[in-house]
Amino acid sequence: MGNRCCCEDNYSLDELTKRNTGIAIPSPTVESCSPTVVIGFVTPDGEHREVTLSQRPLGMNTTKSPPFTVTAVRNHSHAHDLGIRTGWKLRHIDGEDIFGKTAVDVQMIFNTKTTTLPEVT
Repeated sequence: MGNRCCCEDNYSLDELTKRNTGIAIPSPTVESCSPTVVIGFVTPDGEHREVTLSQRPLGMNTTKSPPFTVTAVRNHSHAHDLGIRTGWKLRHIDGEDIFGKTAVDVQMIFNTKTTTLPEVT
């Protein structure tokens, strides 16, 4: 027999990987491990939209006071590729509601949440 109790189910990841269990264990990919930030907007039509940011710089400008509204989206930028449009009002940043927050608060939240995104030049 072996050195392990037959009823014991504690195996290391290496042991499980070596065993032929017939269970496919996906390897982590760069995409699944990469940080993202979900930004919520309200469109001029009142529709709620969410986009998932995955890199910096974003390539968009907003007003500096509430309601924080997208004023420019640079062509071929990450924001442009995600379909963000001028006139959209920022509603939440990664689940944090920004309604009633000051410009300083929103900038701090935005910077804190997006600082982990990879910078692509």
